Amino acid sequence: MPGNNKKNQGFTLLEIVVVISIFSILVVLVTNVFMLVMRAQQQTAQRQSTASVLRGVTETIARQVRVSEIDYAAYGGAIAGSLPYQIVLNLRDQSGTAIQYLLDTADGGKIKVTNGANSAYLTDPALMKVIKLNFYISPSTDPFVDERCAGNTAPNGCLATIMCTVTDSASAQNGFCCCTNDIDCRTGYCDKSTTNGSGTLYNICKAGVGGVCRPKDQQPRVTIVIGFQSLGTKPELQKTIYLQTTASSRIYKR
Repeated sequence: MPGNNKKNQGFTLLEIVVVISIFSILVVLVTNVFMLVMRAQQQTAQRQSTASVLRGVTETIARQVRVSEIDYAAYGGAIAGSLPYQIVLNLRDQSGTAIQYLLDTADGGKIKVTNGANSAYLTDPALMKVIKLNFYISPSTDPFVDERCAGNTAPNGCLATIMCTVTDSASAQNGFCCCTNDIDCRTGYCDKSTTNGSGTLYNICKAGVGGVCRPKDQQPRVTIVIGFQSLGTKPELQKTIYLQTTASSRIYKR
């Protein structure tokens, strides 16, 4: 019968072309999604691996800070400058050996440590590029150094020639410098609370001056900030990751 001939007909060429086209598009889409997921996983794994290495480097520096003292002498006696941070960390261990950490910009950026006469690199430029290494050091002056003086109205040894708590003019630096504000002191701290005490030590500075130069009562501490990029990915896909930690020196001199 004429109606039975339609049931035996196959797909037309157009239908086959449409089905193949749709299938091809789906395969391409699925493949692209799969590749994107695989690439994202690889990038994440690489960043995590790099971050893990740098966390170890950060902890190494922090551990050295804890067992060393800030070498304020290497900074000229005080942390000065227009920036709130330093690009070089100067320490001295308990044996007096100078230790220095800095960012060497060669080969894209790597962290360098110098211990006495020996130098080494803590990061591999083939695996990561360190683009930032900043050290925030507090306090800005050595908190264990007194500003002592001799004399009285013409003090010998004070940053500001205001007054000294001793009246003798001997060379022995056995007095304390008087001050009106922090900039009058090499220690960077004008302690005005001491003027409320009793005795010659306080009364000399209290009489129209204001305070006594004292060391700051705080432990030196360093905040370490590292910015890095892991290598092995396309430049447009690279992201800068930052790590930060703070460590305080455990050496106490007062």
